Amino acid sequence: MTVDGVVLSTEVKASATGAVECPDGGSGSNGSAMAGAARVAAATYLGDAEEFDKAWDTYRRFAGDRRVGPALTFNENARTWSHNPDAAVAVNPAGSTTQGHRVDGATLNDIGRDGRFAGPARYTQYQWERTVGIFVQAQLLARSGYPVGEAQDAAPRRVIECNRHLADEFGDRWWDHTDWAKYLANHVYGLDLPVNGPADEGKDMAWTHWTFG
Repeated sequence: MTVDGVVLSTEVKASATGAVECPDGGSGSNGSAMAGAARVAAATYLGDAEEFDKAWDTYRRFAGDRRVGPALTFNENARTWSHNPDAAVAVNPAGSTTQGHRVDGATLNDIGRDGRFAGPARYTQYQWERTVGIFVQAQLLARSGYPVGEAQDAAPRRVIECNRHLADEFGDRWWDHTDWAKYLANHVYGLDLPVNGPADEGKDMAWTHWTFG
């Protein structure tokens, strides 16, 4: 992105492109989701419509639409969590199951960080790390008029509902303490997710009990 010939966002753009769009290393993981949120924020600030459209296509690919955006890579653990290992997507589609277990909304590379699919699922914080990245992207894109709610059956809602389902099935540890995302999900999607208290400082967003509570 440039203004009067001066590059303003090289670091953000390189981070987002290197982590998300690089054709031989595109990742559907939490770090790429967070880089994508930074990319959308920079495009918003600079009014860069072209970059915004590219970020929107990348978001849709992250959400599970294989028709657009950069190709993503998946590790072998991730593929065991997929509803279709031969056509894996970063966020499992609505209604998907694996070996009879619900995996709708599971973020493959992140939930697979602690091993292959198994029941009971072994806890990993990375499912939440990916949750917060996609929520920030979705909020910024929606505020700029992109139809986030229509993309892959509202992927952010399904991701956070997956976290709640994992907690119900495998223990409260899965519900974590990332409360800012829960306040935001309750506000945007009309949910009634339990929270642990006020949403103070956050890694990607904060104070949502005040702005959306």
